[in-house]
Amino acid sequence: MQLPLYIEISENLKNFILDGNIKIGEKIPGDFELMKQYQVSRDTIRKAIKVLVDDGYLIRRPGKGTFLCRRRKVDSIEKIISFSSELIARGYVPSTKLIKFKEINATPEISEMLKCNQNEDIYLIERIRYASKLPIAFETTYLLKKIVGEIKKNELLDSMYEFLSREKNIEFIKMVQEIKPKMLDSKVAKMMKVDIMPVIHLSRIIYTKNNMPFFALSFLLRGDNYSMKNEVILK
Repeated sequence: MQLPLYIEISENLKNFILDGNIKIGEKIPGDFELMKQYQVSRDTIRKAIKVLVDDGYLIRRPGKGTFLCRRRKVDSIEKIISFSSELIARGYVPSTKLIKFKEINATPEISEMLKCNQNEDIYLIERIRYASKLPIAFETTYLLKKIVGEIKKNELLDSMYEFLSREKNIEFIKMVQEIKPKMLDSKVAKMMKVDIMPVIHLSRIIYTKNNMPFFALSFLLRGDNYSMKNEVILK
């Protein structure tokens, strides 16, 4: 699948930076110069620059331009947690199909994950996640109702992270993640309209203030179309 043009340009600019062609504190070429160089619109250039700003390579200074900065060592928590943000960063258009949304009582297993009482009110949410219309993941989420409050079905079609952090004002403090291989079962394969195949099983427990777990989710990610890559900056 071909990447959007602005992603290709941002990668080209990043390589130009990493090759040492610009020093920290120096101003990068302006929009019009880059438009002429790449033969694209200003909107495309601005999107490409925004990728590098979001990734911590560049900083905008209103009225002065865009400058190379000392890269932030820690990526934003949104990029770490939000699957939608990850897909956008890879050049895909994310979308979601809601499969199940209901209120249940915490089972012993859920109670153990979220450190809550058994029979506590829990939201169970199942969704299929798409990358540019390709079914890429099956997601199962458990939310502790006493933390997230009332939720409506139509609020679950976009990024869960953005909804909880911006609409519910919930602060994300910590995430514990486990990754292991698994075989996709026939029921989920049928819902995703894919063959039974090896998948990446990614499970997360997310904590809010007072070290309280409130958000447990499980991704079954297609092994034929998804890979995980992490960059760790040590110095």
